[in-house]
Amino acid sequence: MPSTSRTPGQSSAPTLALANDLRMAVGRLTRELRPQDPPSLTITHYAALASTLRDSKFVHEEAGPPSTTARAPPHHATHLRTARARRRRRRRRREMAWHPYTRRHDEPNRPLVRVVSLVPSITETLSAWDRTPVACTRFCERPDLAHVGGTKNPDIDAIVALEPDLVVLDAEENRREDHDELVARGVTTHVTRVRDLADLDPAMRELAGLVGATWTPPALGEPRPITRRAFVPIWRRPWMALGAPTYATSLLAHLGVANVLANEGPYPAVTLEEVAALAPDLVLAPSEPYPFGERHRRELEAVGPVHLLDGRDLFWWGSRTAGALARLEELIATITRTPTP
Repeated sequence: MPSTSRTPGQSSAPTLALANDLRMAVGRLTRELRPQDPPSLTITHYAALASTLRDSKFVHEEAGPPSTTARAPPHHATHLRTARARRRRRRRRREMAWHPYTRRHDEPNRPLVRVVSLVPSITETLSAWDRTPVACTRFCERPDLAHVGGTKNPDIDAIVALEPDLVVLDAEENRREDHDELVARGVTTHVTRVRDLADLDPAMRELAGLVGATWTPPALGEPRPITRRAFVPIWRRPWMALGAPTYATSLLAHLGVANVLANEGPYPAVTLEEVAALAPDLVLAPSEPYPFGERHRRELEAVGPVHLLDGRDLFWWGSRTAGALARLEELIATITRTPTP
């Protein structure tokens, strides 16, 4: 047997070969391991590794090439991580039970809260808070998100399949029966009810608390004196109008514009002849829910001077409110400067 004596700092050829053989054996074993295999097989692979090294002639410090006969057994086994390490990871996961406002380290890409929004203004607000919903309605103007039907006909099965932490609805926007079905199927829901500008702050604070966000209320300022009376159509064939109590009527009143149908309920059905008899100073024709545009101007001018506006500024509340106030105030100022024909 060749001598294995060596000077300090010098490795013998058998020792280097043994290290190489060990590296090759571990590589073969690792390639055959599967993380889903039961922990009990770990000891099996350690035994196989020992057998591989025992068969290697370099264990006996015999010179020559690495053994090519020893190989890992073909049966299934787990990764070489120990069962103790796996137990530690499981314990950490149990100790860090998922909280809706924090990410788990084992799910770094999971949203802070898995929210499904069935309200366009809430979808916009959640996105502004960096709490983008996992799904929304087709009316939320978010083609980049999954859609789960409309506000009045949501796909309940699709919502349940998403396993949301929270589904947000609105008493004005959505139907009670859809809410009740979601609850019956074990889905956690939250319902907002914003019928007045004064309702906005408490509603947004509550929602922000549910998703771990911060709500900064808009600076409303003092209400302006009423200077104009308006008719606001919201549908055609049949004609329907904005009434009260509604957020939009409250918003206009804050800006100095009274709704001529404020005493007729939230969304009264009307005829243009009936509205013309009330002699409004102007017609504010929003782009939604009905898409009023230039093609409707002549028809509406039978009631009064027509001004088109972005319906989202009138009906969407939340993060949009601050900007909407400024845009609507500018529109009303422009109307006020324009002489009434």
